[in-house]
Amino acid sequence: MKKQILIAIIVSVAVASALIGIIASKGIGSSQDDQAKLETVRDSNLPTASDMETDDVKEMVANAIKLYDKIGTKSFESFDSSPEFHQNDLYMFVFKDSDSVLVSHGANKAMIGKSVDSILDIYGNSIGKMIHDKVTEDGIWIEYLWQDPKDMKTRMKTSWVVKHDGYIFGSGRYDTTSTAQSDESQPRQIRTEPIEVIIPVGSPLEGCDVINTCYVPYESKIYSGETIVWKNIDSAQHTITSGSSGKPDGLYDSGIIKGSGSFQYTFSNSGKYQYFCSIHPWMNGIISVK
Repeated sequence: MKKQILIAIIVSVAVASALIGIIASKGIGSSQDDQAKLETVRDSNLPTASDMETDDVKEMVANAIKLYDKIGTKSFESFDSSPEFHQNDLYMFVFKDSDSVLVSHGANKAMIGKSVDSILDIYGNSIGKMIHDKVTEDGIWIEYLWQDPKDMKTRMKTSWVVKHDGYIFGSGRYDTTSTAQSDESQPRQIRTEPIEVIIPVGSPLEGCDVINTCYVPYESKIYSGETIVWKNIDSAQHTITSGSSGKPDGLYDSGIIKGSGSFQYTFSNSGKYQYFCSIHPWMNGIISVK
């Protein structure tokens, strides 16, 4: 028996020595190119930053559903206040599948009780209907334009939404690489083309002032000498009236702007200029001029 074991060891050592010799003769693993290939193989198995961000969104929604299954509707309060459900730009939102009424909104509690079907993007598309038409129990990604609560800029938001037990649970991230309006902090020269502000479809509905979507973008940042053009893509009539709290200050007033109409004004002096719609006084926006 000992003799057999000894023979097996000798054979194993011989085979290993032969393999080492072959590797050495071919230079496998010894050159920089081969090392780079090995590193590439290892790196290809690692998640990218985008993958990890995606996983974070899905994980938050999954954790929210687990908490709901454990304590029921009491979990909604946790979604609105617990640090577990507020991670940088991530937050939870939950609404009823039956009537689309929000029962939780981590970024803005004033949204609770409102129907997401009445919340429109700047092109008049119902965000609630968009989610309802596509959401599944397995979950799906939805993209739409929404106001980033960090700086109130309108950006593309990608949300993971899941239908579960009569509710729709969701969370998402904003695309910080682009906005609905280009924000040039130091333009090389005064822009000759007017900077656009949209009066969105459905803007007369009260509540747009809560989430600052009565005008998109809510705040436009420009330089003195540049022009703002307001375009009314809504079917209702509106005005662009300089002032605040429903009180004109006399700087400019567009008068009635019908659907598909527009109004423009060139700002000559730096400052922060508020404006509103005299027909729908809750509609308001800001022009910041440097």
